[in-house]
Amino acid sequence: MLFFFISVVATAQQKESVYIYGKVISKEKGTPVENAGIRVNNSTFGAATDSKGRFELLLPRLKHYSLLFHLIGYKNEVKEIELEPGEDSIKVFVYMKEEDINLPAINITANPKPDTVYGSPKYSIADFNFYEDK
Repeated sequence: MLFFFISVVATAQQKESVYIYGKVISKEKGTPVENAGIRVNNSTFGAATDSKGRFELLLPRLKHYSLLFHLIGYKNEVKEIELEPGEDSIKVFVYMKEEDINLPAINITANPKPDTVYGSPKYSIADFNFYEDK
């Protein structure tokens, strides 16, 4: 009786959720993209890829999902997924295109020699007040 109850609950929970998994690959190099972020649009669900570009999401069952894949140095990709009736898992492959990032130029200058009191024509011993210890 207990086994029957557990299997009915597990089946009901399985029908209420969908498993989306897959791999993110660099379009130019054909290598896995590590640490890419995956966000389900209009929700708080998300994940990140592992060192082999793989990801997994367990989501509430909907008919449509919009997944945003993002990583600095790559162009954002959006993958639209339609869930067929009876489908409870979907495998997704995403190819991300590398993107150059242009940062504005900055100038760094250094003062070659800092000002010191000793031997400086700017300062004189008369410029300082000295107090005698008692």
